[in-house]
Amino acid sequence: MGWLRRATRRLRFNRQPNGVAVGQLSASEIGERDRERQAQITEARAAAFSGVDPLPLNETAPLSHEGDLVYADVDHLDRLILATSTADPSATYGGRALSPGWASFPRSRSAEAYSLQITTFSPDSSAKTTMQTVSVAYPMVQPMPDGMWLVVGARSRSLDSGPEHNAYVLGADGKPIAWFCIGDGVNDVQVTPSGHIWASYHDEGVFGNCGWGAPDGPEPLGRSGLALWSSSGERILELAPPGGFDAVADCYALNVLGEDAWACYYTDFPVVHARPDGSVVGWLTDASGPHALVVDERGTVGLIGGCRGLFDRLIMVDISEDGIASTSATYKLAMPDSLDLPPDARVIARGRHVHAIAGDRWLRLDIGQITR
Repeated sequence: MGWLRRATRRLRFNRQPNGVAVGQLSASEIGERDRERQAQITEARAAAFSGVDPLPLNETAPLSHEGDLVYADVDHLDRLILATSTADPSATYGGRALSPGWASFPRSRSAEAYSLQITTFSPDSSAKTTMQTVSVAYPMVQPMPDGMWLVVGARSRSLDSGPEHNAYVLGADGKPIAWFCIGDGVNDVQVTPSGHIWASYHDEGVFGNCGWGAPDGPEPLGRSGLALWSSSGERILELAPPGGFDAVADCYALNVLGEDAWACYYTDFPVVHARPDGSVVGWLTDASGPHALVVDERGTVGLIGGCRGLFDRLIMVDISEDGIASTSATYKLAMPDSLDLPPDARVIARGRHVHAIAGDRWLRLDIGQITR
């Protein structure tokens, strides 16, 4: 889930908001709903972390940036990528459109172009670049080979004139050199060392919305829930789950390790390992709602997050040849001093590392360091 998705279901801010009915709630009703939700979160956290020890993350580097944090992710070299903007948030998130029936949906485009400041952090250095005239809403950013960059907007409408482009490859000078559509409802994008693009999709990208899908639209490009694209916009493959596994309704977690993709999805939240040649293996789990997945070269797997505010839970699972992933340990991710991560911390993963952004601190943990 880059971190865009669930501050609006994760929107990593990680999810782009689904269509919601526009209700007329009073301030007292809203307050009561918030209190009920907080009570549910408190109860769920108490149950999930009873007897669970904190797992401190390691201090990696201080963070500094200008403007609001729009997106955060990690690349294949384990560098932290922050996208920030001084533009009004309504530009980067596009606002919402009211449709017939009084449902509102996120716009795919900003009313005005804006600039993104991209800062790439390593433990001992940082580098900055600026992207001018970005127009997509809910932008996700990944470095490409040869100094190029990929910018993807989470939403794309299917119009009478054709689908909106929502993927842009920028040269080292920041100018677009390729643009294409990878579908609506993009949850996450991660670029491989060779420059291929793994994209995961939430339910609207799978089943259709914004002009995609039944009754009159084209089949959604994200219908499989996980797809591999070339840097020129060719869809190389779509995920075909192993026999006995449900199709993807909503891909909650993605981790690209080398050229391969690991994912966890709704329904049932299995873990699957997809290779560029189309081969897929999978394992059933008892997880529920993880927003991130961490994995190493040996196949050690951890699932991060969960429903009801469990953003800091790490469940380590053992995968077996019989297709079952059994829970071996549960941890509560914590600050270096073992105190709780702040509720607004952003927890993401790539490869073998768990990352957290806690204010102006970058924290990290190699799962190979966990003694179980």
